[in-house]
Amino acid sequence: MKKSIKKSNELYVPLAHLNEVIVIDINTNEIIKNIPINDTPILPLGSRPTVLTATLDGQKIYTDNFGLIPTTISVIDRQSNTVKSIIINGVPLGTFLSIDGKELYVSENNKSVEVICTKTDKIIRRLNFYDVPVACMGGPDGNLYIGFANGFLGVYDSENGETIREPIFTGGTLPAWYTFSSDRNKLYVDVVCSIGVIDIKEWKLIKSISTKNNREDDSWAFTSTLSPNGDKLYVTLLGDKGVLVIDTKTDTIISEIETAGSATCVTFSSDGRYGYISDMGPSLSYLKGPSGGTILGTAWVGFGIIGNGQIIIFDPISDKIIGEPISVGPTPGITVCLPSID
Repeated sequence: MKKSIKKSNELYVPLAHLNEVIVIDINTNEIIKNIPINDTPILPLGSRPTVLTATLDGQKIYTDNFGLIPTTISVIDRQSNTVKSIIINGVPLGTFLSIDGKELYVSENNKSVEVICTKTDKIIRRLNFYDVPVACMGGPDGNLYIGFANGFLGVYDSENGETIREPIFTGGTLPAWYTFSSDRNKLYVDVVCSIGVIDIKEWKLIKSISTKNNREDDSWAFTSTLSPNGDKLYVTLLGDKGVLVIDTKTDTIISEIETAGSATCVTFSSDGRYGYISDMGPSLSYLKGPSGGTILGTAWVGFGIIGNGQIIIFDPISDKIIGEPISVGPTPGITVCLPSID
């Protein structure tokens, strides 16, 4: 018999430098579990879990690992409290679910996307492309939206990889993360120095929102997350402090949430009452701009960062920080927040 799901939440945070995923009880803001992700005998690299993706039912979490020998993603089974690894053919650059949750898409540095069945955790096919797919998101239409390292993004059949919509320029390079608006009419694409806004029906770039926002240098728009009600988009920056807040009606920056260092992720509790920011902390906050973001990203997934990061809690309505941050280990990555399992 499957275990039931409680309403209380747990925040899963990957710590690449420690080769583990920690679990925070958001009722107490305390770390209640450390899950080792050790699928490689080659030290000091380890597995280096960086990005988390949960299945729709919340029973499993996939970790995107940047350890190189071997190249893997890992699967955390929340019911059995076990971890297993899936060996893949290239370095995983991102993991995204299909819209129905039945498949996991893994973009890889070898110009391919591998597709994993979330029921069996087996690789079921591999799709090859002309450039490195830095992200491969399953769209609401069931197709694959793939962003390439050269800054273009196209739409492809998720079964055979055939082109459905020709790639268009997103306004910058490395579109490694993107977010559909709540009405599915727009696609926000995070690129170096800006957020590209794509009209999905017309399939064209209609606006580029600069990430400069009163700072001396532009910075790398890294990840983005819609607010629970869809009226705001939260954008993390590599190469500068702060999280940008964008009004999705006007597509303008309306505010900024302060952080100690570069933030990697924003996520929300299941009831939408609280937001959580993964903040790398001040240790390498002097690294500015796109070049600084590149060095910071390399240190994050490759070598680790001196000093602890933190999780900042904020109110998604007012965007005000709540209480003191939760201190975590170095290099907090892309998190998921899930109802706890009884």
